[in-house]
Amino acid sequence: YNIVNNNVPALILFAMFFIVIPLASSIMHEKQQGTRDRIMTLPINWATLLLGKITIYLVVCLLQFFLMIAIGIYLIPSITDLPALSLDVNLLALFAITLASGLAAVGFGLLIGSLSATFMQAAPIGAVLVVILAILGGIFVPNYLMPEMVSKISFISPMRWGSDAFYSIFARNAGPGMILRHFFLLLIFFIVSLIISYNSISKRS
Repeated sequence: YNIVNNNVPALILFAMFFIVIPLASSIMHEKQQGTRDRIMTLPINWATLLLGKITIYLVVCLLQFFLMIAIGIYLIPSITDLPALSLDVNLLALFAITLASGLAAVGFGLLIGSLSATFMQAAPIGAVLVVILAILGGIFVPNYLMPEMVSKISFISPMRWGSDAFYSIFARNAGPGMILRHFFLLLIFFIVSLIISYNSISKRS
């Protein structure tokens, strides 16, 4: 376990949740330019529209993951004296928690985009919330170094669930069973965000 195995997964999560800005921007532009109204004249429903957004942005999150993994394996050791990122881990657990983290990030983006009135409102709110969730989630400072009170409330952050799972995978070679609780927490966060987003968007139509 080293600084690369610690920081690369943390940065993967941080980058995933910043998808809130382009995702919120997409929702706002569709609403302001009337694109969404024109789309809804086609024989589709809101569930189909949201599923399309989820699929596209989840693919972006997964591409970010693979890019960060490649940077950890090839770029970091070539430009620094740090070791390469080790993928001697349970790959099934790694893929499962990456998928769940990507879905949670997309759900968060949909939530901010659907509840905001304008992009100028969604962008700063989304960015600030991502940073707050990252601080609470141990992305910048490990949770065990936080004050006890902050460490306790940090469990509200989905990034905490993701980072704990990633650290278990890379530090303890955890298998799917050991990260199951974090997987389901991220999945539940995504489902709740999706339900709220769906209700918000459909009521405004």
